[in-house]
Amino acid sequence: MLANPDAVAFRREVSAVFDEDLFFPSLTVREHLLLVARGHSLPDPEEQVEEELSFFGLQERADVVPESLSSGQRRRTLLAAGLMRPASLLILDEPEQRLDPVMREALGRRVRSLANGGATVVLVTHDPQLLLDTATSCLVIDDEVTLATSEVAAAIIAGA
Repeated sequence: MLANPDAVAFRREVSAVFDEDLFFPSLTVREHLLLVARGHSLPDPEEQVEEELSFFGLQERADVVPESLSSGQRRRTLLAAGLMRPASLLILDEPEQRLDPVMREALGRRVRSLANGGATVVLVTHDPQLLLDTATSCLVIDDEVTLATSEVAAAIIAGA
């Protein structure tokens, strides 16, 4: 029995991608994404998985286990799994890590689209451009926590 029965409903509304690579070692990239898609009852899970594989450029590596991927490909696999889940709250911890500039830009557009669609996104980043592309409000956490505009926060991140 759960200590808090509301926890299950809350967890269904939250998707998070942290900095750690967490995979089932015997599942391929495709199988990982299918597990997420089917586990969250996405309509047409195979099609959803193919869309994520395409978006993240993983089609050619879809049938290998994550251990065989580069660190950037593993990061894209984690992001694909996190972004395909239906969620009203999306938590992303430095999602830009190990991504090339083109994928960072695509990720920024995708995160902005999710936020525009009604999701709340909590994004931790050290990338000024990703911040400018996605944020409507910012908390700058240093010796103290301050509320800042995206432009001010991006300048702080950039060291200006």
